[in-house]
Amino acid sequence: GSFPSGCQWAEQLEHDLQGRLYVTDHTGHKLRCFQPDGTLLWTLGPSVPAYPSAFVDFFSVIVSPDGTLFAGDYTNRRVLVFGPGATAASGPSWGAVKTKYR
Repeated sequence: GSFPSGCQWAEQLEHDLQGRLYVTDHTGHKLRCFQPDGTLLWTLGPSVPAYPSAFVDFFSVIVSPDGTLFAGDYTNRRVLVFGPGATAASGPSWGAVKTKYR
């Protein structure tokens, strides 16, 4: 099978433990994340909030086992580090949560 990535120049492909696929778009200056079936989850770039460069030239990507994403910025000669997303958690009640810490 296959699916369209929407990339101008797909440079590298990586996957995480949940099966999500990460594709760097070198010419489009984007990082894209897909479900295994090809559904686009998100796109990052060409600019990244709080990053000092005007745009990121995504060239490489790797995901560590804990979900941390490392993406290479070719033009600016840097590695961007994105921490894993927060995991939602809730207890049955506030009282039940408090008993675990007493």
